Amino acid sequence: MKIYTVYEKENAEDPRETAEFVQEAFSWMAFLFPLNIIWALDKRCWLFLLLIVVIESISIFGAEFAGYPPGYIIAFKMPIYILLGIYANDFRRWHLAQRGYKMVGITSGDREVYAQHRYFDRGTHNVAKS
Repeated sequence: MKIYTVYEKENAEDPRETAEFVQEAFSWMAFLFPLNIIWALDKRCWLFLLLIVVIESISIFGAEFAGYPPGYIIAFKMPIYILLGIYANDFRRWHLAQRGYKMVGITSGDREVYAQHRYFDRGTHNVAKS
């Protein structure tokens, strides 16, 4: 079973439309290049996307300038991409908070859609906001 934190936009009329579910786990999509670019675009994490572009630019131009073979580039980027995978969902939580979302709960499910059903079926999203 996977654990998800639930974020809702403050002052949203319908929480089902604005709710975001963030998994508490390593993000394989954020770890693997070029899937991390697709992940960043899908989650609208522009700073994360900029970080990926900077890492790729530095590694390509730096390795070319220094004359390193491609194997060294992969060895240089691997620890960085492991860290991106570890912290991607934390970065997404921070990004949601910057966009006005507030953590309102925790839920679980085998897949995100099951976690959404479990969360909304509980009715906890109807609690009056302070």
